[in-house]
Amino acid sequence: MTVTLHTAEVAPGPFMLGRAGNSGMTVTHLMNLNARTVHAFRAHGTGTGRVAELHTGTLGPA
Repeated sequence: MTVTLHTAEVAPGPFMLGRAGNSGMTVTHLMNLNARTVHAFRAHGTGTGRVAELHTGTLGPA
């Protein structure tokens, strides 16, 4: 499966990445490299509508 990844630096440090899969699932990440935080939002279809989830976390040292 091939998906197109869209990326943008929205300010100095925070980056937004988004993609839509062939199945209709969408995934968006907001990574703040200054604060070392990540927010990930995903949504996918079900038989009766869409379901969405938000996950948050922190980035550790490499």
